[in-house]
Amino acid sequence: MNKVLLGIDPGTRGNMGVSIWRMVEQEETLLAVRYYSINDIFRTIDRYIYDGCTLIVAIETQYLNPKNLKGLFRLAEVKGAIEYYARYKGAEVILVNPERVRQMLRLKRGTRRKEKKKAAVHLVKLLYGYDFTDREDLADAVLIGRWAIKEIQRKQEKQNANQARK
Repeated sequence: MNKVLLGIDPGTRGNMGVSIWRMVEQEETLLAVRYYSINDIFRTIDRYIYDGCTLIVAIETQYLNPKNLKGLFRLAEVKGAIEYYARYKGAEVILVNPERVRQMLRLKRGTRRKEKKKAAVHLVKLLYGYDFTDREDLADAVLIGRWAIKEIQRKQEKQNANQARK
């Protein structure tokens, strides 16, 4: 069965970074990376569900930043709307903690946002050849998707190992 994963870096400024991946067994292919509005995300979910794909939606959760509570609440609303819609349509939802992406970049705790974005752009260029120098949210969307895929594969390997022991 064809699995499709959407890696979403939610935002409050209208457009969000989205990576689209195809997963077949242990192989993953990055199909597209672009900015989507929330309505575009809903239409994309509908399209893949309608096409009969197993859909997985990976959404980055928000940092707790008490200096910007208004933005934090707005981001929670956007993330919640996407999560609800995806679950309602039958997609699996994976919530990705921003710390997991930071660990993938091998950055220390407390690394400034600017350095994190720069490291994300660099890693995506190395792995996939995309240069998102002025579009860091797209690099984040790629890494959110990549982390979710690696987590799915890790869980599958663990499940296979448990079955082999029985």
